[in-house]
Amino acid sequence: MLQFSALALYLVLLAGFFFLLYSVVNRAVLNALRTHHGEVRAEEERSARTERT
Repeated sequence: MLQFSALALYLVLLAGFFFLLYSVVNRAVLNALRTHHGEVRAEEERSARTERT
């Protein structure tokens, strides 16, 4: 019985670690995409302004 509870605890801790890793990586990727999207939009606006003049 002790081995089963130790295995269950190990699996819960492992799942928690992977969930934490996923949330950190997901936040970093979304932030990078948001930043990149802003840079692309700014560049498009700059090029649109220079085409008009």
